[in-house]
Amino acid sequence: MTAEKEGNEDMWTKMTTIQNTIKELSVAFESQIAKTNTKLDSVNDYIGQIAKERARLNSMTEQMLQKITKEECDINLAIYQQINRSDDTQESFNTVVKTITMYFFDCKVIKSDYIETNVIFQSPLLNVGMGGIRVLKELSTNVPVLNVVASIVSALSKVCGDWYLSKLFEHVLNFEIAIGSENISTFAKLFALHLVTHPKFQKARLRRSCTRLFAVLSTNIMCSLWEQLRQQWVQQNPSLLYTHSDYIHLLTQLVATVLDVIAIGAAASVFSANLKVQLQTAKLFQAKAKQKLTKNVPSNQTSKADTDNNSDNNNNNNNNNNNNNNNNNNNNNNNNDNNNNNSIDNDENTNDVPRIVVKQGWVSKADTGFFWTYWQKMYFVLYNDGTIVYDNETQNIPKDVLYLSQVKSVVMASDSFHLVMNGKTWKLRCFPLQHMKDWFSAILRTKRSLSKQTNQK
Repeated sequence: MTAEKEGNEDMWTKMTTIQNTIKELSVAFESQIAKTNTKLDSVNDYIGQIAKERARLNSMTEQMLQKITKEECDINLAIYQQINRSDDTQESFNTVVKTITMYFFDCKVIKSDYIETNVIFQSPLLNVGMGGIRVLKELSTNVPVLNVVASIVSALSKVCGDWYLSKLFEHVLNFEIAIGSENISTFAKLFALHLVTHPKFQKARLRRSCTRLFAVLSTNIMCSLWEQLRQQWVQQNPSLLYTHSDYIHLLTQLVATVLDVIAIGAAASVFSANLKVQLQTAKLFQAKAKQKLTKNVPSNQTSKADTDNNSDNNNNNNNNNNNNNNNNNNNNNNNNDNNNNNSIDNDENTNDVPRIVVKQGWVSKADTGFFWTYWQKMYFVLYNDGTIVYDNETQNIPKDVLYLSQVKSVVMASDSFHLVMNGKTWKLRCFPLQHMKDWFSAILRTKRSLSKQTNQK
């Protein structure tokens, strides 16, 4: 009886332990469900805000399109004359412009810091649960570019092999950086104009043509094509500045090339073949550009017309201190007039070290709203005394100043670098990504050099 009683007590103890464990798991599960519901509600609230912001941007785009009249000049006059032939043509034109504009907006949403995209796409709990399916459905509804991505996955996988979702959006935003955010609407209008006036265009093919454009945008083809056209323009037009008409000319050439790749009216196999050829061409161009960067180009052979080439030469010379000093002195001589016009009465500039240009070129600065980020293109000139002069209109006479002594830290992120100051942070980036890394290194190196000089004193 004693053995039987002890056995019953052991069984009772085990059952009690199991019951307690079940209770603990139940409490933990309920807690996790509550947290998940809270997160889902938060994501849903944000998705609702996305819908409102898209509606606002769509309304702004429609207002812009309504302003295209015969009284206006430049590109708008050409558009008005060609799309005013029929209501169908005008409707198709407006649809394409709004679609392309929203492509860039939606890519910003996906890449935005305001939403943890990885949680939605990768969290097992969200993806397995019905709530996750609901969130994905609502996000796809309010960020339609995700549906476009789903339709081009097959075409991209055939020509690109392995690819990542984040990289796809990054290519689109890199193209925006390359041509400047202020020129996105011009690009959209030019593409729409050439598309709807193409001899093989049919209204039924409108959606397919826009989808194929996004497929091209989501690779590095667009950036490569733009850089090739830009370099050709620089060789033919030795000038430091691009005018609005210059951008129109370059973008028109770019659109003509892209339309050939898209192959309006042709089968998907033809488009995939074109895409593959352009990708190979882009890789070849990038390889040549990388090879050019590794060469030590004498400063007297560097074209003053090509700002990016000057930046490339400065970057290469950073690997050789002697050549770096010589080239920086030459750059300083080339910019004497600018420096004279921008002398700054400040104690930070009164030191025994000669004022030398460390790096100069176009950089995009983030102007962050509550739901989006607008990148404003500015011309930066970094000096070895720790001053950065910049301007958002022309590189000839930069008029605003930032002192590195105001910068507490320089932080590198995945797609930008940050200058952290008291009460504010500048988020900066430039194209290509290697130039951004070079800017980060140049600023960090200059700041460290200044700190070392201060400590020695």
